[in-house]
Amino acid sequence: VVPNANIWPVQVRWLAEDGIEVTEGETIVEFDNSQLAVNLNQLEQASLEARNQLASLRAETRSQEIEATLVVEQKRAQLELARIDAAVPEGLLAQKEYEERQVALRRAELELEQAERALELDRIAIRARVQKQRVALQKAETATAQARDGIELLTLAAPRDGVLLVSENRREGRPFQTGDASRPGSTIATLPDLASMLVEAWLYDVDDGTAEAGTPVTATVDAFPDEAWRGTIESIGSVATEMSFRSLRRAFRVRIRLDDLDTDRMRPGMSVKVVLDRREQNVLLVPRTALQWGGDAMAPRAEARLTRGEIRPVELGSCSAQECIVIDGLDEGTELRSAAVEESSP
Repeated sequence: VVPNANIWPVQVRWLAEDGIEVTEGETIVEFDNSQLAVNLNQLEQASLEARNQLASLRAETRSQEIEATLVVEQKRAQLELARIDAAVPEGLLAQKEYEERQVALRRAELELEQAERALELDRIAIRARVQKQRVALQKAETATAQARDGIELLTLAAPRDGVLLVSENRREGRPFQTGDASRPGSTIATLPDLASMLVEAWLYDVDDGTAEAGTPVTATVDAFPDEAWRGTIESIGSVATEMSFRSLRRAFRVRIRLDDLDTDRMRPGMSVKVVLDRREQNVLLVPRTALQWGGDAMAPRAEARLTRGEIRPVELGSCSAQECIVIDGLDEGTELRSAAVEESSP
């Protein structure tokens, strides 16, 4: 699966060959990592710069804190001296000198209080600046780690032994190949469990009702045209869909389980021809070339062209590529006009 490496789009730089056998740990897909490689170099430089700035800031703030602490200690020493001077009794000194010593004591107390407040504010500011720089460093390191992890994510290895099956590029209508761009979450390749292989077939919408779950089938793999495998229809889609991105033909998706699997030769992606085993006796058949479809898309109906120009509604059973079983609407011996005859008429 295309990884989410914070780049868009994700381009396939190398892809292992479809259908090869791979071993666990073997590289199977490499995506273009040039954008992340350039970003990684820039992010590593940014991380180094942020780390250096943090170290420089710590040294600078440590010096500021020491200076502010020294000022506090000086103010505390001055306060002790002022207290000693102010402790002399009032009667032993002149009134003016006594009052001056009391004023000096109060001034020393205020200066110490201011110095301690300044030291606390400096410490708060220092912690904030250091924390801010720590956050910047953490962001740079996280971005660097993400880029480094992204580069590793862009190389996919086989999680186990198996046969590699390259997935379809729906935009291009073909398997993925080198140079294709995709989006995160898209499946580029799979390692299927061969023992769980099913046949996926199409039942054209005009043949709706000719098969059901449990209907036996015979499957022929194009790679081995002389061999046939018996199987059973497991499920039929409830809604007909377009058979490909650019096709207007609609069909029901049919899943078929084969009675036996040849895992030594069968590989996912091989083309298979499926034939319904519906042999009915004593039925009335009509060529498909003598039929046309009327009604509307919600309620289509089959109509037969008669030689005299009449169009008659008919009820059909199962159909092959050439003819259909008529349940009601026609009698044996009724002459019909085919589309080829009608187009060639003057």
